[in-house]
Amino acid sequence: MMDLMARSLFKKDLYYSVSEELTGDSISSLLKEEIKSCRLDLKNFHSQGYDNRPVMAAVLKGVQAQVFAEYPLALFTPCSCHSLNLVILDSAKPLAKLNLLWG
Repeated sequence: MMDLMARSLFKKDLYYSVSEELTGDSISSLLKEEIKSCRLDLKNFHSQGYDNRPVMAAVLKGVQAQVFAEYPLALFTPCSCHSLNLVILDSAKPLAKLNLLWG
């Protein structure tokens, strides 16, 4: 029952928290504290999905690396919508007119 409740809680994005600092260490610490406060067992932490910002996705110091170091079953999958957005923005950079349209 708790596992089902946890899935629905986080899939619906109902829970938000504010971090004082925007570093991989501080955000991963906050994430782990908040999950523990929900009385969830982090041994069952099997996946991670974030946007592709360096603070979240960096291999050495990002949130995904911090969490993965402690919980090796928690594999990181970057958000495909954010990835597509980055591809579109990067491909539009050389085209000044399109860049003005997309703003």
